[in-house]
Amino acid sequence: MLPGVRRWHPPRLAELGSDHVRVALGLLLVALPLALGGAHPEVIAVAALAAIALLGAWAWVSDQHHRPRMTLPLVAVTLALAATALQLVPLPLPLLALVAPGAHDVLTLSPERAWAPLSMDPPATARELLVLALYVAALIVGSAVFREQRNRRRLYAAVSIAGGAVALLGFFHALVGLDQPWGTFGRRGDWFTSTFVNPNHLAGFLGFTALCTLGLAITGRRRWRVVHLVNATLQGAGVLLTLSRGGTVAFIAALAFLGLVLGLNRTRRFKQVAWAQLALGGTLLLAAYLAYTPIVHELWTLGDEAGYAKTEIWRPVPAMLADFPLLGVGRGAFTAVYPKYRAAQVSATFTHLENEWLQTLVDFGPPLGVLLLLLLVTQVWRVLRRSPDGAASSAVAAGAVFLGLQNLGDFNLALPAVALPALLCLAKAAGEPPDEPRHRPRLWRLWRGAVILSPARVRFAAVGLAALAAAATWPAISFTLERDTARLERLLQDAAGAAEPLPAGVAPLLRRHPADYLLPLLIAEQLLRQPNGAKRALPWINRGLYLAPQFGPGHHLAGRALLALGARGQALLEYRLAAEQSPTSTRALLEEIARLTGGLDTV
Repeated sequence: MLPGVRRWHPPRLAELGSDHVRVALGLLLVALPLALGGAHPEVIAVAALAAIALLGAWAWVSDQHHRPRMTLPLVAVTLALAATALQLVPLPLPLLALVAPGAHDVLTLSPERAWAPLSMDPPATARELLVLALYVAALIVGSAVFREQRNRRRLYAAVSIAGGAVALLGFFHALVGLDQPWGTFGRRGDWFTSTFVNPNHLAGFLGFTALCTLGLAITGRRRWRVVHLVNATLQGAGVLLTLSRGGTVAFIAALAFLGLVLGLNRTRRFKQVAWAQLALGGTLLLAAYLAYTPIVHELWTLGDEAGYAKTEIWRPVPAMLADFPLLGVGRGAFTAVYPKYRAAQVSATFTHLENEWLQTLVDFGPPLGVLLLLLLVTQVWRVLRRSPDGAASSAVAAGAVFLGLQNLGDFNLALPAVALPALLCLAKAAGEPPDEPRHRPRLWRLWRGAVILSPARVRFAAVGLAALAAAATWPAISFTLERDTARLERLLQDAAGAAEPLPAGVAPLLRRHPADYLLPLLIAEQLLRQPNGAKRALPWINRGLYLAPQFGPGHHLAGRALLALGARGQALLEYRLAAEQSPTSTRALLEEIARLTGGLDTV
């Protein structure tokens, strides 16, 4: 060993301190966006278990110099976690008829069930339970280890490092000609590809991190200001290079908002606004140099027909809220529920509502959804009002405004890589509130953020989160809708020549996804291949069409079954509906009618 150089030893468990927990949490913030934004359930499970392990280490063996507080973001995600867990609890069907008439109508399609959870897709809700457990564990630990101002700046620095790594990887992808994340995953991008599959999600992440980095540049020391400014410029250019119209407009609006907030500050007003303007100018120049024509084209076509297409997705929201008025459809279950309410058949599958504000109301119900949004908006106002770190706190608030604006037409807050740093920074940017007197009501102290979590409560939270994560990990990973659909197709193929009409493993798949329309239609298609199977297939077709009335292939199967049963008039009506919903399949439908009827008269 060289003289004067100490050998590094990993910390023992008994010597685990705040610095080690802080570094581990920062590494988690950097790792999530590199792992495709944390979109896959396997990544979510690993991240949730890591955060819960950090919480357990903090609760039992670390030196707890500061106790965590119940901040408004922590209250919001805890309420969301409790509501999501309640959506997975089996309830009697008469009770479901009162709290969620839409769920009762779907579940009574299987008359053998007397108890069922409210969620219309329990495995997807289990995945979201893992996500919320991750948020709760990270917020409790982060509330303690990022308490002082210098540690809050370390939190912002970790977010800045994560954004810089993603931006640099995006430029590396462009340099070597990779048009997929890591050259392997996801769909091929048009221009700027990094570690996120969806360019709108990439724009949301880089926009928030760029604003946090700009706050560090404004308030940092002289030798670090240029570094932070260059990093913020690269990340801001990445927002524009994603060609996300919503991300571009929201980012420019958030920069203008930050400039307004800094301009109203009487101390060092000119220098702070000048730094914000310098970052905006550098971002625009770099992005324009690299992709002037595509960016201008996207902004010029902002008001075209495709720009308003997302508003059509929002139209069924009142009907969904009427059918699920109290507890929502189930967090993560929107994919299975939405086909019942959409007005017309489309080729795309909508996993989210393309509006996080409305998505919150649909997933959790209007009462809780409004409360969650109110808590988060109040926290943004509190950050702007207090601003303990000056421009750095204001930049975090501007980042929250950016995400709020972009998610009027997007859903990047559904990704842990975007939501987790936003929640952590927003929770800590308001600083530490003063201690409220004990005689004040507890709800008032909770609203003010003055409730301190005792070590016993932190340990109870760690045990409870570990139990929830252990119960949710297996169904979240193994029973996704895609994997269960593939399982059903294999079961039907294996049973094609068997005497039994359906294999025994079909019923559990249907119970796990009661609102999915494709599973019963796959069963009906298999039954139609069997001799005299039209009569057995018709109830499954009716079930699929009840869950997706505008699905053209479902009407196609109905026409085939009715024609086999001799109901020619009804069959032709179903064929006509199939042609109206899927005009490109009209020729194939006419050829099938001619083949089944033996002539052209029916055609």
